[in-house]
Amino acid sequence: MAVLTATTGLSMLGSTLLGTLTAQAAAPLVQDTFQRADQTGWGTATDGNAWSTGSALSVASNEGVINFSGSSQFEALGTSTGGDVDGLVRFSVQSAGETAGIILREQPNGNMWLCRYDGAGNIQVMFRIGRTWTTLAKVSFPVSTTLFYWLRFDLQASNVSVTS
Repeated sequence: MAVLTATTGLSMLGSTLLGTLTAQAAAPLVQDTFQRADQTGWGTATDGNAWSTGSALSVASNEGVINFSGSSQFEALGTSTGGDVDGLVRFSVQSAGETAGIILREQPNGNMWLCRYDGAGNIQVMFRIGRTWTTLAKVSFPVSTTLFYWLRFDLQASNVSVTS
């Protein structure tokens, strides 16, 4: 298990997510279990929110699949926002260099927080302000291809917590 905990002086409002996002309240802001027929694209989530469109997305055997080899691609679910947020995603990679993660507190101006498996054997927490990415923390997390892992990313005020 990898656990990252950090406190920053940075505070951004609002959030958009990849995976399941919950606020401190018990009800999720957005959620998708991918329990639906195989299809091209991710379409409408189980909670009724629409996924953003992206390249090489599909649902296969009740799993959301990204088969994309280009530069970074971010998929957003719905338009819900929240200040204190908790995201949870189950992921696997098919090759060592692939990445997977969660975006929280995404802003219309492009500011956001990102927690991801970086494709180089690490879990990494980053934030972007304008066009500049800053790495807040990184911890070794070797993965085996085709196995599934859980990644939880929690932002409460200026406290950052990651569990994998």
